[in-house]
Amino acid sequence: MTALLPMLRFWKYGVMALLLLALAVQTGRMHHWHKRADAEAAAHKQTIANYRGAQKAAKDAALAAKAAQEALYAKKAKEADDDLARTRRVAQDATARYAAEHRCLRPEGAGRNASPAHPAAENHNPGVPEAGPGDAVVVTTDDLHICTDNSVKLMAAHEWVLSLGNDAK
Repeated sequence: MTALLPMLRFWKYGVMALLLLALAVQTGRMHHWHKRADAEAAAHKQTIANYRGAQKAAKDAALAAKAAQEALYAKKAKEADDDLARTRRVAQDATARYAAEHRCLRPEGAGRNASPAHPAAENHNPGVPEAGPGDAVVVTTDDLHICTDNSVKLMAAHEWVLSLGNDAK
């Protein structure tokens, strides 16, 4: 033990050496944590870039799908318009034939709009009696064409809406 007494005089140097050793170890550990934090920050930046790329890809895909759907609806609208034009021509022709076959003319001198140039007997059409049946309705040819046109348009719109619903299934 007496051999240790001279060494105890230098205990301050021993403690200092131990503190320097601990400082070196902690510095090494801190350097490791800095590397790990830098790696985490780089990974976080990459994750953000990946999310932004995925968002852009999803947005582009959604816009492409929207454009495709709009093109399909535009095509269906064009087809519906073409069908409507054909149907209107056919319906108006049928209405004109019906009006010509079932025309009723006012007898000469009856009412304000009577035309003496076209009496019922010359056209071989029955005239409208002065006092007709109470349940009779007389419609002008123009009104008949308007009703036909509106009916055809409404039926076409109804069919078009139903066709859009069929695409969703």
